[in-house]
Amino acid sequence: MVSQRRAPSEVTRGWQQLRWSRSHSLSGTRAQDLRRGDDPCGARGRRGGDLCNCPSVSDVALASLAALGSAALYTSAITLQALEARSAPAALELRPALFGFLVRRPRWVVGTTLGLLGWPLQALALAFGPLALVQPIQALSVVGLLAAGHRILGEPIGLRSLVAVAAIAGGIVLLALGAPTGTSDVSGALPVATLAGLGVCSLVPFARARGGGRSAAPLAFAAGAAYTAIALSTTLLDSALGRSAWLVAIVWLAVIGAAAAVGGLTEMSAFRLAAATVVAPIIFSVETVAPALLAPLVGEHLGTGAQSLAIDLAGLALVGAGVALLARSRSVARLMAAGA
Repeated sequence: MVSQRRAPSEVTRGWQQLRWSRSHSLSGTRAQDLRRGDDPCGARGRRGGDLCNCPSVSDVALASLAALGSAALYTSAITLQALEARSAPAALELRPALFGFLVRRPRWVVGTTLGLLGWPLQALALAFGPLALVQPIQALSVVGLLAAGHRILGEPIGLRSLVAVAAIAGGIVLLALGAPTGTSDVSGALPVATLAGLGVCSLVPFARARGGGRSAAPLAFAAGAAYTAIALSTTLLDSALGRSAWLVAIVWLAVIGAAAAVGGLTEMSAFRLAAATVVAPIIFSVETVAPALLAPLVGEHLGTGAQSLAIDLAGLALVGAGVALLARSRSVARLMAAGA
């Protein structure tokens, strides 16, 4: 599926040129890699007329802007959804009927609509930039929750929150410096196996639903796994569109829809069971860091050399730590539990 190679049509070449422009405006890390001769896609791009898969500075800028817009919409979405999820009856946990209850809540409907509008922007960001940059930028949705809590509830922003924001911002800067993340061919079975594993993780709470004694943490991890699957599937959808593989694109779109349904159900159930300080750090951390770490399994790789790899990993560590710290702040917790 992903590993199939065929001569690209003019339309496909146009999409690829739009998606990954060939540019000589490279970051310092990328330029150093080229001077050392460490260019995993350059030689391949010169053979057979293939296009270089490393994003240019303009690609990174466009991807960042789209990811910022997506993060802003997701901020509003999760705030409105969490406000209503806390009021759901316990009998509806992990049941499709939970959606039937929430769809009658205007705030939840507005929040869900905003979340749906955020996905096309996320897809656009992933079409122009690597997972290792786009997903951490999505972590700025937590910063948006902090700002909303301060404005709506008057919660003060403490030193710990400021440190967390600085860690997220610093991590994103490092990831932008190491942004020349390229792509490589992978076996069609590898991404399928990866997504299957994430699917199993997201469905575990449903298998244990009859056992009783559920806690919020497993539900939060399951939601994070589902949202990770959405990010990876969106990358594969972009790849399929670039190859004009329309049937494959439909399959990935169906996977995205299924993962969104499972993720939404487990997330809303988790928010009903526990405070946001328990649920939010798990979900945000998993969906921010896991897609970037799993990117090689869907044809992307972190960095083009040892130095850029170290920069990317350091950036991911900073973003992950900042997200976990910020999601536990009083401002975010009070905002997301205000409807309880």
